Amino acid sequence: MRANLIFSARWMRGLLWPPIIVLTMGKVGSKTIALSLRKSHLPNPVFDTHFMAQDHIDKADEFQRSLGLTKTPWGHIRGKHLRQLGKLTWGRSRWKIITLVRDPVARDISDLFQNPFHFLGLSGLKGDLFIAGAISELQTSLASFNEDTDYTVCWFDWELKEMFGVDVYNLPFDPAQGYAIYPTEHADILLLRLEDLSRCASRAFREFLGIKDIKLLIVNEGLSRQLKNEYQQLLGVIVFPQEVLDRVYDSRYSRHFYTETEIIGFKKRWMKLI
Repeated sequence: MRANLIFSARWMRGLLWPPIIVLTMGKVGSKTIALSLRKSHLPNPVFDTHFMAQDHIDKADEFQRSLGLTKTPWGHIRGKHLRQLGKLTWGRSRWKIITLVRDPVARDISDLFQNPFHFLGLSGLKGDLFIAGAISELQTSLASFNEDTDYTVCWFDWELKEMFGVDVYNLPFDPAQGYAIYPTEHADILLLRLEDLSRCASRAFREFLGIKDIKLLIVNEGLSRQLKNEYQQLLGVIVFPQEVLDRVYDSRYSRHFYTETEIIGFKKRWMKLI
């Protein structure tokens, strides 16, 4: 109830001040950005969501039902309300959209630990059995990687392209800078790499929002102590075959946002060669 009231108050402010929307795929640091912006005392309301496009919400609803979950997640409802806010305000105010990217394998691993209920094979498992099951789930998932359907690769098409008409894969991105700003008809979009936040956040947010020196506040993701320990254990032992990593890191997502040297480093990390 409290979350609904807070969201409603921000939504009303969005009728007066151009909203700042942290619109990202899952597990790329969006909560850190949203909290840090809210603590910066800007007049603009700050929202964070993974969904705004109706087709994407429909896909997510279908996935929820496939897991036997019938209650519509609050995040899906929030996305619909934000889309309605856009219909009311586009044309008289420019939105500020912030999105992020992350090493795709690291993102998938983090997603499993934050949302283990998405993986039916992990139900009821704990300790070493959970770690073994998580490794199996991740290895199976990446072994069937298809960039035409992969969540991480396709998220920008499902959301930014659908909602704002921008195809980030056809726009320049300089990995050395760590961020890029793209103007669209209704919004300006700031895209950052999670790996570069500590070195480029201050410059990026000063250029994008006029914030002199943003202080990044790390958000507790809400994992239990047991899951945190298991997460660290899994990172120390999980290994993926080179042919699988070659497919993942040859995707348009990986090639667009990361250099060849960085991709080689990612592969070495997940093959345990470093």
